[in-house]
Amino acid sequence: MENQTISNSIHILAFSYNGEKQPLLSIFFFFIYISGVINNLVMLTVTYNDIHLQTPMYFFLSNLAFVDICYPTTTLPKLIDILLTGNDSITFRQCFIQMYFFLAFAGVEVTLLSSMAYDRYVAICKPLRYHLIMNRKICMLLVVGTWISGFVNSLFFTCMASKLSFCHSNKINQLFCDVKALAKISCDINIFSNIIYVEVFLFGLMPFSLNLLSYVNIISNILHIKSNHGRKKAFSTCTSHLTVLIIFYGSVLWMYMRPPSESPNLDPVFSVLYIGLTPMLNPLIYSLRNKEVKNALISIVKKLEDIFLRIFQDTSFTDKDLQQKGKDPNQCGSYRPIALLASIMPRLINPDQVGFIQGRQAGDNTRRAINTIDLINKTQTPAVILSLDAEKVFDRLDWCFMLDLVQQMGV
Repeated sequence: MENQTISNSIHILAFSYNGEKQPLLSIFFFFIYISGVINNLVMLTVTYNDIHLQTPMYFFLSNLAFVDICYPTTTLPKLIDILLTGNDSITFRQCFIQMYFFLAFAGVEVTLLSSMAYDRYVAICKPLRYHLIMNRKICMLLVVGTWISGFVNSLFFTCMASKLSFCHSNKINQLFCDVKALAKISCDINIFSNIIYVEVFLFGLMPFSLNLLSYVNIISNILHIKSNHGRKKAFSTCTSHLTVLIIFYGSVLWMYMRPPSESPNLDPVFSVLYIGLTPMLNPLIYSLRNKEVKNALISIVKKLEDIFLRIFQDTSFTDKDLQQKGKDPNQCGSYRPIALLASIMPRLINPDQVGFIQGRQAGDNTRRAINTIDLINKTQTPAVILSLDAEKVFDRLDWCFMLDLVQQMGV
């Protein structure tokens, strides 16, 4: 890399031209960063743990959540440090390392959003062939190809940027080591700006056009649905993704397709949208507008509540709990089985086992079994479902064994 500037470092101005400390802004970006990381971690946890979300759409969504953790991490921590300490310098090596990972993760996000648009197109326009087209192998190939293309493209582009000569200044009016900001202070600004336009065309306009084409077909098919309920249900599966596309592509294309001389002070403002707000809002948009995600979140919250109850609730048993019939307390037959059902068994049985437990419905098991069978058929996963006859199961227990079991638990 050639460098004709006096300094061997770059100064990231980040809303300040004189290196002043900006504690309030640092708190603002810290909140954005932490909120984004937590929101996306929750989304990852939900899609991983809920069996109903093991579908192609949520497979792509979990990858998107992971990317939305990674690429703000390449920029926001350094930005927070600059705003908090006023130390806005960064070496050229650090700058290009940051640029490499930012471009890589941003490229992954762009192509991943296109894969999600294609998934929605197949789901709505070719529903009968959806699970045949979007099978596990295809989904894995799309995601692997997305990650490889993002990192390979970033390597190529960063290598070209590292060969730039910088002769105008060593200060960039941006929040991170952005390639467009570096082009402005390079000696070859016109040549490299053209390279940026080619890059934006390949990784910006082309994916955006594919997304647009997918949604033209999706909307056309939705309009042919006769019932209002059917149209509303079909479109509701796409609104979350469409909202994310508008926010992300709108800010990125406006940022990089404008000429370098046009409104340069707006660059940091648009950067906030796609390096901070978009990763933070993505999981909220998908969860707030998606009943399946909301139901999965509620299920996880209930399981966490149950865990805390199991930890802090008194699980010790007394003779009163077992409702003695007035017979010899040393005999197992002196204790009524219904007492175990009413007071003890709900503390021992997993929340997923709903039959015969007060406050739970046996029908939930049936619904869960149907959902499991449906998922097995959709994902073509080899599986065995075992059904046990639960009729009068507690009456058929050996109560001496039950008492021994209770005693083994510390009673």
